[in-house]
Amino acid sequence: MQTKGYAETSLTDLAKAAGMSVSHLLYYFPSKEAVLEQLCSGILERIVTEITAYKDEPPEERIHVLVDHVFIRGALPREELGVVFELIALSLHRPKIRRMLMDYDREMTGYVRDLFTKVPRQPGLTPDDAALMACALWMGLFTNSHYDPALDDGRARRLFRRSLFAMANLEHSRTQTSGATAGRA
Repeated sequence: MQTKGYAETSLTDLAKAAGMSVSHLLYYFPSKEAVLEQLCSGILERIVTEITAYKDEPPEERIHVLVDHVFIRGALPREELGVVFELIALSLHRPKIRRMLMDYDREMTGYVRDLFTKVPRQPGLTPDDAALMACALWMGLFTNSHYDPALDDGRARRLFRRSLFAMANLEHSRTQTSGATAGRA
């Protein structure tokens, strides 16, 4: 699925990659969709775990970690990137995938909301509104950086970082980071 995409991957392809027969694969997973659901769960859990591991860091550092995680290609391997885009599309017609993505969105929005409760924020901007704006900007820049030649990863990363710092009403200086993301940018 990571190489060919969901639609182009057969049960035979999955069984061969796992080193087993199709019947043996079906013993563990009742369908190709069950494999997709397991893959989705694993990717989303890993992303949440990696980002929320910094929840006790200062807000400035949390912003740097979030931005770097989203826009540095090593954070989400290229093979998983296609699966993530496919999961978003498949969630329109697959309720279980939609619930998984909704749970992921709820966790990540909560993490960002928590971050915005710890900063002064722009006047009149609530933590809820800041979190919703930040997550929408995150998805928009992330998606567009793959299709718009004027928006490469570096530019998307700079725009996202600048926007988060502006919403947080904090000074932006990459040199003020602690050791948590040193060497990541």
